[in-house]
Amino acid sequence: MQNAEMEKRRMAMVVKVKIPRWVERAVLWPMEIYHSIRLGTKVRLIPLSKWKFAIVDLEEYEELNKKRWYVQQSNGLYAIHRHKGKTIWMHRWLMKAPKTKKVDHRNNDSLDNRTGNLRVVSNSENNKNRRKMKGNFTSKYKGVFWDKRRKCWVARINANGRLIHIGSFGKEKEAARAYDAAARKYHGEFANLNFRQVYE
Repeated sequence: MQNAEMEKRRMAMVVKVKIPRWVERAVLWPMEIYHSIRLGTKVRLIPLSKWKFAIVDLEEYEELNKKRWYVQQSNGLYAIHRHKGKTIWMHRWLMKAPKTKKVDHRNNDSLDNRTGNLRVVSNSENNKNRRKMKGNFTSKYKGVFWDKRRKCWVARINANGRLIHIGSFGKEKEAARAYDAAARKYHGEFANLNFRQVYE
């Protein structure tokens, strides 16, 4: 009981130190230059909690920077703001997305909130652009697995509500490229590829 009381007092003495905005700007400025060069367009960075940041367009920066934003883990890292008990998701706020729709990050970087990287989509379209799930899989590539019985790499894809067998291959990369071709065919602009260029 005494230990619990001492812990409460200790916690009450903890002072939450907020980093001044000018310090944040000094730290983020060189990173903004780097990302602007990498993406081929001028961007600004919005500081989040846990030393993370969101990438945004110049036009959106001033309005977004009026609020304090935090990072939240939810099948990826997302920028959020809390207001009157409600959670505001930066990417949804930027796109004014209705509740029935999802907002997809084209390049799968959930902290890249440039409006050109965002699109309002259906749940089905959003699922098409998902990255390979993390776990103990036989292949590092999406849509590919090792068939022990036949001793070959197999590619398959979910499309139009059914699982489609693409083919069997001697090499893992061949199967991955076959998956990419099928993804372009069935998923179109929402295809999440194993071999892709960085979205600009």
